[in-house]
Formats: sequence, C-alpha cells, structure tokens
Amino acid sequence: MKSGYELTEQQKKAFSEAFARASEQLRKTAQAISEAFAEAARKINQAQQKQAKAASRRLAIAERQKFQRYQNTKERRRFPIPRSHRKR
Repeated sequence: MKSGYELTEQQKKAFSEAFARASEQLRKTAQAISEAFAEAARKINQAQQKQAKAASRRLAIAERQKFQRYQNTKERRRFPIPRSHRKR
C-alpha cells in the first residue's frame, strides 16, 4: 500500500538541488555577515586605540604643565621680585 506523499526520482532530485542551492546561499550570507562584523570590530578597535592615544597625549601635556607651574612657583619663591620692580 502506497501513501500519497511519496516523491518520484525527478522530484527528489529537484528537491535536493533546490536544498543545495539554498544552503549555499545561506552559507554565503552567513559569511558576508561575519565579514561585516569583523570589519566593524576592527574599525571600533582602531577608534578606541586612537582615543586612548589622544587621552594619553593630553595626560602627558597636563603633567608637563603641572610640573612647569610647580617649577615656576619654586623659582618665584627663590628669587622674589623686589617691591620696587613689581607691576602696579
């Protein structure tokens, strides 16, 4: 006794070809998505590195300025400007 849902050889072949095409398309799509994510992650990483570099540069400048202010203050204490020469 046969059921009504049995496929012929031609139908089986057509189904397997369609399935193969669909799975290949899906694989290509997944690969494209993963490449896009990798590219985005790389760009984000570059931006973060750039920000970190800029922050460290700003910190170094601030440290130099702080030290310079300290040195200037020290110099002023060592060699005070005489009262007669001070700006009015």
